[in-house]
Amino acid sequence: MKTQLSVSIAKKFAALLLIIVLCSHMEVHAEEARSMAYTMKRFEQYSALTPETYWKCSYPVFSGSDAATAINRTLLDAVTAVNPAKHDQGLGSLQAAATSFIAQFDALRKDLPEAMPWQSETSGMVAYNTPGLLTVGLTIDTFTGGAHGSNFMTYFVFDAKSGKQLRLNDLFVPRFEARLDKLIDRRFREIKGLSMTDRLDSEKGTLFENVIRHNSNFAVTGHGITFYYNPYEIAAYVYGPTEIDLQWRELKPILNARTKSQLPAIK
Repeated sequence: MKTQLSVSIAKKFAALLLIIVLCSHMEVHAEEARSMAYTMKRFEQYSALTPETYWKCSYPVFSGSDAATAINRTLLDAVTAVNPAKHDQGLGSLQAAATSFIAQFDALRKDLPEAMPWQSETSGMVAYNTPGLLTVGLTIDTFTGGAHGSNFMTYFVFDAKSGKQLRLNDLFVPRFEARLDKLIDRRFREIKGLSMTDRLDSEKGTLFENVIRHNSNFAVTGHGITFYYNPYEIAAYVYGPTEIDLQWRELKPILNARTKSQLPAIK
């Protein structure tokens, strides 16, 4: 009887130990699979001469790791660089960037009372957030006089574990460029309804040149990679931005092993 009781207790203890081990493993796995936490940072400042002149921003600020600190530094540099005075770019703080922008308008308005109000507004969003990869987009709208304002989008892709901003060379195998450009050319022709022999700089093609290549402004998403071309970059302002979406299945042959390991959907 005592032997049976001892065996029963031992079995229960072993089962409890197994549960503890499994729970610990699940907690570690959950920690590894957790996306980056963030809050939206908002700041705005107005000119004392007219409330129609302002500098505003709203963008994600990440927390919880050294990687988050590095990512936040990169994003802050981008947000504060929005300034028409070249020597003031990279002012280092939201307050300094806003004050500089508004001070330039105030000085202009005093010399030129009919000057139209200036505006600068930056909006950020998280486009992709996984344990391995993070994509943040910043849209910047500015008006400092002239026929129309300026609107452009910039994407930032980060290694979520190190905080390093990634370039195309970090995602693809060596000598990927020609094959990637071929995919982009084919997709653009599909979008515009062009044959493989139609010129890209025709009225239907709308581009400045008879060629379209990859650029450094790209977003990693759950479906693939989006290349974003702002107005004036490859086509006239009237045509707006150009977006080329490429799926993981077509990019897979030129992705490097590390990138593939970070994308469960294409393993």
